[in-house]
Amino acid sequence: MKKNIVLTAVSAMLVFASCDYNKNFDGLDELVNKTEAVTYEYTIVENDFATMASELNKNKNAADSTVAKLLAANKLFSVDAPASVAAPYLLKTKFAGATKGSAAKVTYNYKEDYDTTTVAETDKYTLQTDDYAAMGTESGMPGKYNNFDANMDIDFYISTWLKINYLYAKQGDVKLIRYKYYASSVTKEVAKVYQFTGVWKPVATSITKTEQFVFAGWENGGWVFDPTIRVTMKKGIAETDDYMLVAYYVKEKYGDAKPDVLYYYGTAFEGEYHFGFIGYYGNISWRESDRLKDPDYAALGDDAAAKEAFLTERTNRGMSVYLSVKFPETPVTVSGIEVHALVTTIIYDGNVNTTWVYDMKRVDNDDPELKWEFVGREKP
Repeated sequence: MKKNIVLTAVSAMLVFASCDYNKNFDGLDELVNKTEAVTYEYTIVENDFATMASELNKNKNAADSTVAKLLAANKLFSVDAPASVAAPYLLKTKFAGATKGSAAKVTYNYKEDYDTTTVAETDKYTLQTDDYAAMGTESGMPGKYNNFDANMDIDFYISTWLKINYLYAKQGDVKLIRYKYYASSVTKEVAKVYQFTGVWKPVATSITKTEQFVFAGWENGGWVFDPTIRVTMKKGIAETDDYMLVAYYVKEKYGDAKPDVLYYYGTAFEGEYHFGFIGYYGNISWRESDRLKDPDYAALGDDAAAKEAFLTERTNRGMSVYLSVKFPETPVTVSGIEVHALVTTIIYDGNVNTTWVYDMKRVDNDDPELKWEFVGREKP
């Protein structure tokens, strides 16, 4: 309140005087004319979860209330309580004076799923109707509808059930329990791993993540999750390796008509020359001898400008294919924000490897070669 009064008084002075009074007040120019976008960095701490839960509960809807309860209980983000949903509520309190276009890099702990493939099949169990009933059939108890919901202390019920049903458990024993969970009018099956350490406790593993949020302006929802994909392409000749995702696309779509664009070393398929993505070397080849294997390129003869335009266009299309295959479910926008991908790759011109960062934008097109649009590129 005091700040508003001071600014109002100063504004009046500026109106009724011709002098530049800003120079008499340190920092006033920055305060009054602050329009530049800035980048903040923040690490979420335990007390922040109460703030986010409180803000989410103000929305008074089932989905946000469920997220709020999970955050308050676990002090951890997870697939059911993502930072993309909750963190903006914290950022609006931490950086209320942010200017449009500003960004915040937020570091937080994220609950990672337990590797269930390490649990023996004999140690996996799905709760049955009788199991839910044994936990209580009154209102608010699992046996009422044979499922759990956000209002129940799931770990308490299952840990107690395990204690009763595995009386002779040994230190380190692990059990995977599948149960039904009801939220937002939908019932789904959830699997959770518990370990005996004297008592049965859920196994929790967490990793540290850093993600970016952008301030879109209060008229556009304030702080929103930045959906930008950042990826560095890596070498390798497995079918799922980065450059080979494009190579196998070319093999399927163009291989029969243009077999010479497929790059083999012996019997090993290692890349392609239609777009130039070579898995073995981990680069995009612009080398003349490589690209002449593509009859479309060879037909350009000695026209250097046409060849450069050809290579540029093919690389952009190949990059679109790569992103379409690697991130097939990426939407055009997230919370009204256009989705971009910043892809770090290497281009080989026959003499040197040059690292480039390609900025590609997801557009409304289902063709893998046109699904992502080239915006620009720069050296890192």
